[in-house]
Amino acid sequence: MIANQNEVEASQLTAKETVNKIERLMPPSLKDKEEQFAYTFARHNGNTYSKLQYLYDFMGDVYGFVGNHVPCKKGCNHCCHIPVSISELEVEYIIKLTNIKRPKVTSLVNVDKGPCPFLKKGACAIYKVRPFVCRRHVMLDETAKWCHVDVCDKITLTQLTFSEIDKFYELLLHASGKNTRLDIREAFGY
Repeated sequence: MIANQNEVEASQLTAKETVNKIERLMPPSLKDKEEQFAYTFARHNGNTYSKLQYLYDFMGDVYGFVGNHVPCKKGCNHCCHIPVSISELEVEYIIKLTNIKRPKVTSLVNVDKGPCPFLKKGACAIYKVRPFVCRRHVMLDETAKWCHVDVCDKITLTQLTFSEIDKFYELLLHASGKNTRLDIREAFGY
């Protein structure tokens, strides 16, 4: 699919409008909690894994609301064909909760080829423990046309970010000492 300039501009405008709509309609309690979320890191009692689960639970609340305003739905899996950054902490978390084994030998993997190793029958086999980047990746246009691997890197659309969620994640990785990032294909193979 080759985009014409009018299509690109229309999609960029739609993405900006979607972000504004989400910000305008987000329930105040959720918005307030997100604005303070990074501050909860130090107050959260628990180990690294419980803090990661706390982050994921809150992201479920936030992106559950966001999901009402984006075309991303179960069965859409274009994003499972692009590079998926994952931290060593998340690799350990996936292993711990799924009993999936990490290959002892990893070869250099071309992350531009092939789907995520957890994409099974068109759906995520580790959805409940999927990585941070998978949880926050959403399409802000009206359709998922720009998600297809052949065009996803051809245009830049406005991204939805929640700075306090991002800060919490970075604090957690730093505190855990497991902040090395790699592609999920490198960690778990194909």
